[in-house]
Amino acid sequence: LDYEQFMGHLKRELARGDSPAPPGPKAARPRPGGAPAVRDLLAQANGQLTLDIDHATLPEGESMNHVSLRLDKDGSTVRMPYLRFLTPENGHGEASATAYFEGLKLRNADADLTLRYATLDVQRLLGLIARLTTTSTDTVSTARTQARAERRAERKAVRQRQPGNPSLLASGQLTAVLRVEADQVNYAAMSGSNFHLVSHLRSGEARLDNCSLDALQGHLSLSGYMRSPANRAHHPTQLQVRLQDIQLPALFGTIAGMGLGTLGADNVHGSLRGVADVRTDLGRTFLPSLDNTAGYLKTDIRDLELINVEVLMEALKFMKAERTSHLFFEPVQGEFLLAEGQVLVPGLHLDSNLSNLEVGGHYGLSGASNLFIGLQPMKALFGNNDKRIERIQSGAPMTKADAKGKDKLTYVSMRRTAPGEKFKVRIFQRDEQRQGMARLR
Repeated sequence: LDYEQFMGHLKRELARGDSPAPPGPKAARPRPGGAPAVRDLLAQANGQLTLDIDHATLPEGESMNHVSLRLDKDGSTVRMPYLRFLTPENGHGEASATAYFEGLKLRNADADLTLRYATLDVQRLLGLIARLTTTSTDTVSTARTQARAERRAERKAVRQRQPGNPSLLASGQLTAVLRVEADQVNYAAMSGSNFHLVSHLRSGEARLDNCSLDALQGHLSLSGYMRSPANRAHHPTQLQVRLQDIQLPALFGTIAGMGLGTLGADNVHGSLRGVADVRTDLGRTFLPSLDNTAGYLKTDIRDLELINVEVLMEALKFMKAERTSHLFFEPVQGEFLLAEGQVLVPGLHLDSNLSNLEVGGHYGLSGASNLFIGLQPMKALFGNNDKRIERIQSGAPMTKADAKGKDKLTYVSMRRTAPGEKFKVRIFQRDEQRQGMARLR
């Protein structure tokens, strides 16, 4: 079955000789200048329809296989108790829906759709959601008009939850609840398992109520929204993300696999818990645009080790590489910002086996970097390195000797204009560090 051809047949006028005799005053009336179309007659009919279709071709290159559905029509109400199908990716789909009409005009409808996959391409899923929710017109709203629209939507949602108004829909619009499950998922360089998603779809927007998956050797939970304007090159998206027991080698290996200039999987050990708020613009391929991505990340990092990290080895190059190539750290709590391809570090305090450290500034994922690293040179040069490593690994509290002088640091400036370049190092930059931190804040 070709869906568009089928709809064309429904709209085609019947020949006058094929038109049945009018059964009564409620029969379909011929339109001015022509006989009624098939859909005009169906609008007056009541009954049940069961369909089994081997292959259904849908608009925009979509299709379904082994389709089975049932429709029940009673007056102006059409119910679909079930729709079952297979997707081209061997996913299983089930849906139910209810629609209410005024003549041939859809008044409102609601649907419930569940998709199950063994392996799911998340980019393809986002594309499907965008096609289902894309608006017919594109408007650019200001923050004020967008806030007013959101308040109206909240008031409408409250009214719809009240008794006597069970419909999920605004007048003339279909909304749906989408549930997706997958054993394995892939999104760009990241893979995961045990994927579950619940989303409410309406015109112009998919609200992500909950999405969870096992990934990066930990667990991720997400909520937020993706908007789908008429301009399909842009999909404004906001996500709140909770990260649980994420393994840093897996995280940075994935980031490096996306071509971003950060640490690699071999440069870092440890685990991370945290929360993040991310705003981005998904393009036609439903991958984020780094230049249009802004985010905030609050983290709790455990068992952190840094191995052959260029920026730290350059800052500590007055020492032997054997002491600076592998650093061990106390548990770290930090905050990071992402804006215009830059990771902004307002001030990260690190207690390592070499020295108490402070890192601040901005690190360019695809551009310039300007970092300040504060350290205690004498402690780094002459401290008992092996003893500190043993204490950190055992989880013992910091000694008074280790804590001494942690607020009196010597600052090193680290600059470069592009990833891959050598850092230019300047020491004794306390005043410049204070100015840089003031600008960040």
